Amino acid sequence: MMNTLAHMARGRKGPKYLTHDEDKALVKEALGGSNRAYDLLAQKYKPILYTAVRRRLGNSISEEEAEDIVMFTMGRAFIGLHTYNPEKSKLFTWMISCVHNHMNGLQRTKKRVSTESYHGIPTVSLEALQEIGRAHV
Repeated sequence: MMNTLAHMARGRKGPKYLTHDEDKALVKEALGGSNRAYDLLAQKYKPILYTAVRRRLGNSISEEEAEDIVMFTMGRAFIGLHTYNPEKSKLFTWMISCVHNHMNGLQRTKKRVSTESYHGIPTVSLEALQEIGRAHV
């Protein structure tokens, strides 16, 4: 499948412009063990997911926290890549769903923690919430 990778590199401005069929080919290659395919998928989706996180959470988190959310989500998505079904949705849609699901989980945890802090229990930082999320992978 290296022809697919070479084709994508020619005449384009990088992985950002991959088509759905090229995404599907990369997923297949990644599942076959290609680190280069994972790298290309990460190059394409990291900025997309970062933008989604910043749009949803705005200035309520730092750039580093947004980056942590993206990297955590990409790691989980790549571990679960075998569950992606290209016949049901585009990879873009699946990846955006992964990041939104992760942010929903963080917000649910944050609400529980802030409710508890109202009753005299100290609040927990976003870093601690992220660790809680990592423990549930």
